[in-house]
Amino acid sequence: MSLIRAIIFDLDGTLVDSLPDICDAADCALAEHGFPGHPPSRYRDLIGEGTRRLIERAIPDGQRHLTDTICARFRELYWERLVCKTAPYPGAAEAVGQLAAQSVPLAVLSNKIHAMTLEVTRALFRGQPFSEIHGAKDGRPPKPDPGQALAIAARLGVAPEACAFVGDTEVDIETGRRAGMVSIAVSWGYRHRSHLAGAARILDHPIEIIGLFPPHTA
Repeated sequence: MSLIRAIIFDLDGTLVDSLPDICDAADCALAEHGFPGHPPSRYRDLIGEGTRRLIERAIPDGQRHLTDTICARFRELYWERLVCKTAPYPGAAEAVGQLAAQSVPLAVLSNKIHAMTLEVTRALFRGQPFSEIHGAKDGRPPKPDPGQALAIAARLGVAPEACAFVGDTEVDIETGRRAGMVSIAVSWGYRHRSHLAGAARILDHPIEIIGLFPPHTA
C-alpha cells in the first residue's frame, strides 16, 4: 500500500451512524403521501448516493412522479432531527482526534446535502479536526465523480496517491479509485463485507484507522 499522508472520510456509515434519523424522516415523508415505510435493513441499501436517489428508490413503483415533492418533504423532516439519534461510531471520534493531534490532514466528503454535512460533522466532532468538510452541492457531480475528492487533496497539499479515501460503500471505493487514491473500506457501515471487495484494505474497527499512520510517518 502506498504511503498515506492524509485521509478523506465519507460521513454516513463511516464516521457516524445516521441510519435511525434518516429512517424516521423518510418513513414520515412516505407516510404523509400514503406510502409504506421500510425497515432499517432496506434503508442501509438505499443510503450512499444522495438524497434524491434515496427517495427515488424508496417510493413505490409507478409513483416516481412524486419524487421531487417527497424529497423536499424528507429534507424538511430530516433537518428537524438531524442529530437526534445520530452518533459517531464507537471509537471514531477518538481515532479522528488522535490523528488530528498528530497533525494528519483530515477531510470529509459526503453525498449528504452540504449544509447537513457541515451541521452533523461540527455537532458530533468537537475541536474542528477536519480541514475540509464538503457535501453534495448544486452544479457539482456527487461521488463517485472524483472532482471534489481531487479538489480537497489539492487544498490539503497532498498528492492524490498519498490520500486514503475511507468509506463504507461501493460508491466510496469507486470514488477513491477514480481519484487515484487508496480506497479503504470499513466493515461497520451500511454495506455487507462482500460488497467491499474492491477496496485496497478493509478495516473492522475505527481504531485501525490510526494504524494507517505509523508514528514515524504521521
